[in-house]
Amino acid sequence: KTNENVISWLNKQLNENQLSRKAPSP
Repeated sequence: KTNENVISWLNKQLNENQLSRKAPSP
């Protein structure tokens, strides 16, 4: 269960990073 939480968290961070790269916040 812990591993799944960590993986999901990492995926969320990666997604946020990709979005920030595509559309950087002002």
